[in-house]
Amino acid sequence: MDLKPADNPRWRTVHMLRDRRDIFPNAREMAAYNARYLCGRCVPCRIGSVRMAELIEEFPPDAETLEQLADTLVATALCPVGRGAAGMIRSALKRIM
Repeated sequence: MDLKPADNPRWRTVHMLRDRRDIFPNAREMAAYNARYLCGRCVPCRIGSVRMAELIEEFPPDAETLEQLADTLVATALCPVGRGAAGMIRSALKRIM
């Protein structure tokens, strides 16, 4: 099991799931949570988190667009919370695709 931080060594979140549990519903739930509760102070979080939540609702999700959006969010978000939101989506994409 690899428990390295997703993108930022200062912002770590670990979600433990049973092997049998599908990660896709959890990723959708986390994306929706981030879209609702990130502060929205910076444009990447305000727009990017909402767009991520919209994109991950589709099945199968557009992995390439989600990955590009996550890269943009990591590079431009003002705080580690926004970067961490992108990290969760990246991690889920690795396991979904």
